[in-house]
Amino acid sequence: MNNIKTIPSYVCTGCGACENSCPQQCIHFQLDSEGFWVPTINFDLCIDCGICLANCPACNDGLSRSKVPVTKEAEIYAAWNKSQDILARSTSGGIFPALAEEVIRQKGIIVGAAWQDDMTVRHIAVDKEAAIAKLQGSKYLQSRVGDMYSTVERLLREDRLVLFSGLPCQIAGLNSYIEHQKNPNRVNLITCQLVCYGVPSDSVFRKYISHIENRYGSPIKSYCFRDKKVGWRTYGVRAIFENERQYSSKGENDPFMIGFQKALYFRSSCYQCRYKGFPICADIALGDFWHVNECDNSLAGIDGISLVVIQTEKGGNLFNSIKDRLVSKQQTLETAISCNPSLVSCARLKSDRKKFFYDIDAHGYEYCVRKYTQRSTFLRRILVNLNGRLRKWIK
Repeated sequence: MNNIKTIPSYVCTGCGACENSCPQQCIHFQLDSEGFWVPTINFDLCIDCGICLANCPACNDGLSRSKVPVTKEAEIYAAWNKSQDILARSTSGGIFPALAEEVIRQKGIIVGAAWQDDMTVRHIAVDKEAAIAKLQGSKYLQSRVGDMYSTVERLLREDRLVLFSGLPCQIAGLNSYIEHQKNPNRVNLITCQLVCYGVPSDSVFRKYISHIENRYGSPIKSYCFRDKKVGWRTYGVRAIFENERQYSSKGENDPFMIGFQKALYFRSSCYQCRYKGFPICADIALGDFWHVNECDNSLAGIDGISLVVIQTEKGGNLFNSIKDRLVSKQQTLETAISCNPSLVSCARLKSDRKKFFYDIDAHGYEYCVRKYTQRSTFLRRILVNLNGRLRKWIK
């Protein structure tokens, strides 16, 4: 059979290009045994046309990245929004809401990831400034793209300006899909990729949510990754429950974020991602500019600094149009990579990843919390409470 099922699980990113391109609409996504979105085929409808394979970026060794019209060497900026309100509500430096506002002012549409009521993440399209907040903030889950690639393609044919935000593999999927559609208005598409460390398991996240809901005796009403009230650099999380109780924790003490930072339960393809490096897959890339103040003292004391990579003239034009709303300072590519290695390097595959998924199925989430994260949490709490000299001595 000449279809998407021939793609190995360690290569498939779940980008959704196959689902959007299938003329029979016989490809849909469901969670696999580890909790990652994978394509499934209704073989009663499949005509073995091979269009899904033609649109799949993984089938072409990620070559859809080369279809991005690279028109310049990458420019690197450290930047943050001048609005203290926007900066406080943003995961990092508040650059994305400024980009989105500008596109909407030009009568465009924004497509990005948003929380759903069932605590899943899906890509949606918005065309009002008030709705941009739905797309802000980190969501350390893989968003379901659904039919958004075909929606973007339709909007482009209607001569609409579109800003699409997503993971590098999702940008690659969109690029591949749009390329095969031969859309004459591709110039109206601006892509913005997130600097990605890796995609954790949806099933693990659901078990984690149930774990803290049981602890607090109530369903979760809202959840926030990277809560700045806990600190920009702390990977802090906050959950608000329907009974109005709150759970707040630094990432070093939260079981899900401990596993995330250890890359314990990422999608298999994340450990050998084909969409890192330069040129980037998109017109613009956004991420955290960790520790840039150590390279540039003038950037100390800022509550969130974004790493901005401009890869194309189109991306540069959009960024220049919002510069009056930002504080920005150009940096070198070497500084960007040293401060955020995820630009070019993958998370390392952990030797206990396979054992973790066995244990969570056989023994449950609480068992895995004790086995894989409790000791790390205990030691980190000790380090937090010790004085500076003792902390240096332990290191």
